[in-house]
Amino acid sequence: MWRTLFTQVALALSVTHGVFANDAQNMFIYPPTPSYLPNEVWRKGSTQHIQFETTISKYYIMLYQQNDTGHANPVLQVFKSPDNGDGSGQQQFDWVVTNGTSDLSISPFYYLWLSDFNEFLISSHFFNITEEPLIESTTSSTSSTATLSSSTSSPTAITSSTLSTTSIATTTSSAPVSTTIPPTPTTNDKDKVKTIGLGVGLGVGITLALLGGIWTTMIIVRRRKSPSAPESVQSNQSSHPLHELPQREPAELYAGKHQYQSYTPPAMYEKPGSEPQFAGPHELPHS
Repeated sequence: MWRTLFTQVALALSVTHGVFANDAQNMFIYPPTPSYLPNEVWRKGSTQHIQFETTISKYYIMLYQQNDTGHANPVLQVFKSPDNGDGSGQQQFDWVVTNGTSDLSISPFYYLWLSDFNEFLISSHFFNITEEPLIESTTSSTSSTATLSSSTSSPTAITSSTLSTTSIATTTSSAPVSTTIPPTPTTNDKDKVKTIGLGVGLGVGITLALLGGIWTTMIIVRRRKSPSAPESVQSNQSSHPLHELPQREPAELYAGKHQYQSYTPPAMYEKPGSEPQFAGPHELPHS
């Protein structure tokens, strides 16, 4: 809380501490003249380009530290006009930021003060000095390389070229990243692929042909081993079909009685031409 109050007091003092001679011809350009703008933060060890304008010829510029009580203490001299020349007009110089022997823990508020060794004074706006280290980022990279080699020994004619593996590496502050480009296949590699493909095709074709031959042989053997009917049965079936039976002889009449002779069909395998066997006559009942 006290730092917030101290900042407000410092801003108020920045408007009033340089009212002695600040005008359009006598003023700081960078850092600017006192105002209510926020303070810039300058890191210790950094280089700042100081610019100002004045009508006096001999002067010096001091660095002051503003404490929390509202008082300013001189720290060190940062610039002095030439002893044998005129230092008037618009001037500039580079200053490496430092706090001298002052203690930054007491107050980080500083300003520049121009004096002519008498009472003529010009002041700048407040700026803060900090001991935080500068943040620098470095990035390094290695160029990619590619090597082109020929398959022939002739330096004038290249019949087949091979792009070797190229490694592209980028190095940063964190970790390197590497990318590898695979080599282009050569003619020998293509021939090897063709040979392998031909061998696979022949192997598959021969296997299919063997399977087909085995299947055909099995079918032929099965047909030859199937049983056939005896010749007697075949000849009997050809001469006497089952649906054809021998004709019956008409029944004979004896003394007004109907008589018939029983018929016994030939056996299934009886030779053709054998006579049918008849039993004796049977008497029919009267009607």
